[in-house]
Amino acid sequence: MKYLPRISTMVLACAALGFAILVAAPIARADTTTTINFSSLPSGTVVNTQYPGVTFSLEGGPVFSGSPITDDLSSYFFFSGGEGLENSAAVTPDIDDIDYPTASILDIAFSSPVNGVSFTFDNYTNNYLSFYLANNGSTGSLGAYGGGFTTISVAGGGITDLQINNGEGPDNNWVFVVGELTYSTTPEPNCLMLLGTGLAGLIMVRRRLA
Repeated sequence: MKYLPRISTMVLACAALGFAILVAAPIARADTTTTINFSSLPSGTVVNTQYPGVTFSLEGGPVFSGSPITDDLSSYFFFSGGEGLENSAAVTPDIDDIDYPTASILDIAFSSPVNGVSFTFDNYTNNYLSFYLANNGSTGSLGAYGGGFTTISVAGGGITDLQINNGEGPDNNWVFVVGELTYSTTPEPNCLMLLGTGLAGLIMVRRRLA
């Protein structure tokens, strides 16, 4: 019987810690939204791993690997869009300011699952073949959006990889540009905060039993 108070204290302490976790976890797991504005970068900026938690790379087509660059294609006579991240690995001083050859795919890989993904996109052409594909199965046509940026929202969460594909296949290619990328992350609960809250609950229990 002499151990009963101790056992009761331990049970109450565990209950207090469990309650603290239930209360504190939603606060600790509030989503954080990130927006990357590629149009704010100088033309010719190589974009790969400088943004924490996300990596940009090129795949497929004449350019099978490498890092995408930013460029301003608005100087081309029928382009009304602006600067952004394009599916090319090098700036070429072409007369029309289009950097060929381009990759088929701009790949965006996240180090942890994200949700609320959207991006602004311009095909700079009447290309109805282009599409996006996320690892969670979400996919959609990007249609013919030449002449200005259009906002594309990717359905669902748990996204760790997003591919933007010009749909031209391995032998043909066409330039596209991404102006902005937005996504949200859900941080893991702060263990120290949960432990501190649980200890505070334990102290309160012990004082009540004293």
